[in-house]
Amino acid sequence: MDDNDLELFARDHLSYEVWMLGETAQWLITVPPSATLATRNAYLESFGIHARTLGAFLANSGTHAEDVLAEHYSSNWPGEDPVPGLARIVNKQVAHLTAVRLEKSPINPWDAHERLIDSFRRLIGTVPEPRQQRFDWFC
Repeated sequence: MDDNDLELFARDHLSYEVWMLGETAQWLITVPPSATLATRNAYLESFGIHARTLGAFLANSGTHAEDVLAEHYSSNWPGEDPVPGLARIVNKQVAHLTAVRLEKSPINPWDAHERLIDSFRRLIGTVPEPRQQRFDWFC
């Protein structure tokens, strides 16, 4: 990807992932009493997928040649997994039908959110100054 594509990707797709992570985490810690089990599960699954996506991005752990990773934005970013084990939990309990689903592993959504956001903030700090404007949407 060239610089223009990376900027568009950050503004369209990274911003969406960060936004959805925050929205779903906030909902999960303030679940309305009237929420149905299906609604709760949908929010939890959505949170898990967005958290896993951002975690892989920050860890530079793509599985396909076309995956966009944090290292594409900063060659100084060594990669880090802000929530170790989260991807495995999401893979085994949400994204795939496995026997491991019988072993429930709880996720603290707000803690995971905060760790991912802190890591994202550190990543932006390693992006060369002229390119940090790609992340002006991030507060």
